[in-house]
Amino acid sequence: MKHYQSQERKGVAQEGEWTDQDLAVKADTPLIDSATGKKLIVRIFDFKWNKGADIKQAKNDKQGFFNSHAKYIKDFLWKDGLSVRDDHDPKMIFNKTGYRIAVLCEARLGLNIFEKGRTLQDIFKKKKK
Repeated sequence: MKHYQSQERKGVAQEGEWTDQDLAVKADTPLIDSATGKKLIVRIFDFKWNKGADIKQAKNDKQGFFNSHAKYIKDFLWKDGLSVRDDHDPKMIFNKTGYRIAVLCEARLGLNIFEKGRTLQDIFKKKKK
């Protein structure tokens, strides 16, 4: 597969008509992480659903749902010397028993991260069979 292009999909939303299409291209060179730059950390928070929680509303208003957790997450990261990167949106994953919130963090000004950094190649290393 050199190039892939799906059929166009059209629809109507409150704001007006929309059109979308999937596109993919096979890259000739692999993505290589040079291991330079600032160390960033992905922190993941797992939560169980409260009894009587409106799961559909949480999925429909993800921003409002995240905002209800934002202070807890920021306070938790603060004690670890981390702050949330504002230029990356948090990721939320919902399932039947609970939900997961992942945020990208960096060390607060004047603090260092002593954990060994990992490159993308380390993270996605192929497992030996």
